[in-house]
Amino acid sequence: MSFRGDKHVEGEFVSLDSTSQPPSSHQVHFASSVGTLGHPPPFPIGYRDCYPQFKAHALKAPPITSVELRRLISDLNGKPVFHGVATIAPDGVPFFLMTAPDAHIFKTFKKHQALVTIWCWETPFGNVLSVSSGVDMALSPARSFMPVDAAAYQAACVTRKITFALYHGGNVSQVFHAKLDTEPQRFKGLVALATLPASPTFLYKDFELAYWWLMALPESNWSAQVAKRPKELLQASWGRWTASTVMHFSRLLATHRKRKSAGDLSVPFDSVEIRDAHPLFNHLLDAIDGNDALDTVLAIAGESVVSVDAAEDMMSAISKAGLSDYHDHDTLFVAHQALRTSWHVHATVRSGLRRPWFDTRGTLITPRYIDLDPVALGVAEQDYWRYADLDDPFNHGMFMTGRDIPADLREIMQSIGTMQFHGTTLGEVQTLVQSLLAEAAEHRQWTVPWGARVQIGLGMFQYADLYEIGAEFYCMLRDASERYFLARVDLTRGTVMVPHIYSYIDNTVELHENAMAILGVILAGIIRDFLVVENRQNVFGQRTQKVRANAGRAAYAGLAVVYLPRVRYDKAIDIQPVVHAFSEFKPKVAHQVNGHLRRSNSASAEQILLAHKNGINVPAGFTWVRPHTRGLHAEQEIRREYRSRSATRLLFAAVESDINRKAEWFDFERDIRSLMKSLGLTVEQVNGTGSGESSINVIAFNSVTNDIWAIRCLCLGTWQKVDAETIHDVAGSLSRYPTGTKGMVVTTSGFTQGAMDAAAGCDFMLLDGPRLTELLRTR
Repeated sequence: MSFRGDKHVEGEFVSLDSTSQPPSSHQVHFASSVGTLGHPPPFPIGYRDCYPQFKAHALKAPPITSVELRRLISDLNGKPVFHGVATIAPDGVPFFLMTAPDAHIFKTFKKHQALVTIWCWETPFGNVLSVSSGVDMALSPARSFMPVDAAAYQAACVTRKITFALYHGGNVSQVFHAKLDTEPQRFKGLVALATLPASPTFLYKDFELAYWWLMALPESNWSAQVAKRPKELLQASWGRWTASTVMHFSRLLATHRKRKSAGDLSVPFDSVEIRDAHPLFNHLLDAIDGNDALDTVLAIAGESVVSVDAAEDMMSAISKAGLSDYHDHDTLFVAHQALRTSWHVHATVRSGLRRPWFDTRGTLITPRYIDLDPVALGVAEQDYWRYADLDDPFNHGMFMTGRDIPADLREIMQSIGTMQFHGTTLGEVQTLVQSLLAEAAEHRQWTVPWGARVQIGLGMFQYADLYEIGAEFYCMLRDASERYFLARVDLTRGTVMVPHIYSYIDNTVELHENAMAILGVILAGIIRDFLVVENRQNVFGQRTQKVRANAGRAAYAGLAVVYLPRVRYDKAIDIQPVVHAFSEFKPKVAHQVNGHLRRSNSASAEQILLAHKNGINVPAGFTWVRPHTRGLHAEQEIRREYRSRSATRLLFAAVESDINRKAEWFDFERDIRSLMKSLGLTVEQVNGTGSGESSINVIAFNSVTNDIWAIRCLCLGTWQKVDAETIHDVAGSLSRYPTGTKGMVVTTSGFTQGAMDAAAGCDFMLLDGPRLTELLRTR
């Protein structure tokens, strides 16, 4: 029973007659990926009576009260099938209640004489004992796993007795008891289990992780039963891959400490400023550089998923320190890996049933969780924790659900690994991405609707779902089965963050930077075209798609809008046309004037808004002068020409689409700009369409009345009414804008009575579909 395919015999009930043969050495000793499991008792392997298996006989009456039995049943109902529960009876004898995996085993057990086996299993997280009960070799036995120092096991060794029963479907079998000292050598083997040495790969004690690591062993005689239970299969996946993550971090920590002891750290982390400002992070760094045990380091790091203060302290420190500037084995990188590992192992993830994420929308970074849906995940759950990347766990819960399935990284590599850049270098590609995103941020005039689905047809990926949160776009690349691969685009920094993609050639593993850069260019081009191009109808078509109810987008099951770039993604990408095209329209900088405060009797609404965007509060008696450039020739014409160009159509081959349906969202945004003009408002800023901070889509001002407006725009079907929750969401967002900012909600549909009542209390302006149409006609 191992990842290599070796077999073992524990739990296969051998006959106890005089002709039985004990397990042979190759049967008792079997290998796993991290060491041996199930050491035999410390006496000769060939001795036939060493195996701690005992005959059991029925008892006339249970050894515990009915009240205690009901309590055990209640505890058992909430536990995995092979977890079991135990108690100590009044006479000091342990009583085990185990779940029968199915009705057949339960019925067979009731009709035959029972056997009970007690065994020890080595794991990287401590030795684990199992009590197994069954009747023959053909049936998977019922089991109860427990730590090696469990009180029930100690009681069995002291009293030399054990009692047990099986439970299934609300019924309890008759109780059996076994005397453990009728065969002294078998009893000797039982007692010896407690003294067996730990695994050579022992890391630290964690019974829950040890249990699920055992449940994940593919050739065990319980694996078939675990595979039938979606929840337990997901948790077994967590046990297997979390153990791998912890082992990797253990080696990283050991290497770091060895290099530090030898004075071999290439970039020591010695920022006194960061250490003083972030005491919890400083505590983690000290634990890493000191002699703290592995589990102590992970416990300190794990506070980040429990406490808001710890999350803010540690995550802000990592961000300020600039992780990418440090060598792989230096303290800062090790600290990041300690955090990442702790997010897998901490009790708050409920043994793989929840996925942690960090909410950055508020003033403090807040840890939150996504409850996973084992049934909806289906067969993919056995690999969920293998591919669930937690390296960049920010804001995921705003768009990710417990039904979303991560894509297989090996399939990703196979599907896009052949794509190359033609006649250019990786550095030039990265520079292009930065340029596209920087110019998109500067010339932005539009938004991307929340969850916009863009067809890409790149390798295995069919679509990219886009979600804007703050200055970042989260891009869920999806295949035909809705499995996802998550990338993040940061407009402020001009970067596209793509999880590492590796190639596997001739037993060597290499980072495939070309594949990652290709995804970066495509996403940067799509987002740039969404935000900047004047006539987006020439760049994107539109069609509707029926979304499957069991997909990750199940909350939006039904018809979804798909945006269709009018290009074909080729295997060879030439970036020179886009570099040449955009370089023609970059204005020559004659003289740059920085933003600054200037004395004035009063500041206009426009100036207050501009200062707010730069994080400046304008005091009384001052105004704000925006950053600007003097001496530019025909800048307006340059910008117009720039906005007429599509990055995706220059990067990839343009195609004539047979779908000519116009994208409604694009028309809606144009209508909103026309509406603002008819109301005498000047648009200063546009934001995405998410929730929280992004609940405000447009910031505008009236230069005559000096009013500032924060506006929420909703393009909805006529049957969808805006509710009171949306109004409260907008009201809560106003605190982020200058004092006196007014609220407005515009929709193509209508408002519920609750929304209108809430708006009246907030003094909001509401514009519904008919009023919007009237204003647009008379503008």
